Amino acid sequence: MDGLFVGRFQPFHKGHLHAIHYALEHTTHLHVGIGSSDATPSMRNPFSVTERRRMVESCVDPARVSIFEVPDYHNHSRWADHIARAASFEVVFTNDEQTRHVYERRNIAVMAVPFEERHILSGTNIRRLLGTRGDWHPLVPNGVGGVLDEIGAPARLAPNYK
Repeated sequence: MDGLFVGRFQPFHKGHLHAIHYALEHTTHLHVGIGSSDATPSMRNPFSVTERRRMVESCVDPARVSIFEVPDYHNHSRWADHIARAASFEVVFTNDEQTRHVYERRNIAVMAVPFEERHILSGTNIRRLLGTRGDWHPLVPNGVGGVLDEIGAPARLAPNYK
């Protein structure tokens, strides 16, 4: 059985990795959609889709995980149609109510993902730590830490937090 997990991954962190591991316990293959793939750089979306793809790829087994891009449609039905053209799946892993609703209306199974330390494992918190030179390394997988260091993420985000 194939599954679907979509996220912005701004940046990809240990909570996302936990969700992927959880989904892989219930599927043979997981399609991971990188959301907001067409987003203009901002404080909320500072990393390009290429950078986020590198982050995810640094943590997953390509034999069990496929990665694809999901642009913003600002229309849930069109968004779901795009995903249906990009991947075939029988179950969606999400905690987002809109996503749950869209897929339940399409008669596709939806499973909630147990949150892992949600109070600290959030993109908002990690972006703040990156921008203030806080201790963000323990919150991301090692491969992601390497990507963030390589692309100069702390220096890139610092001007937003002065």
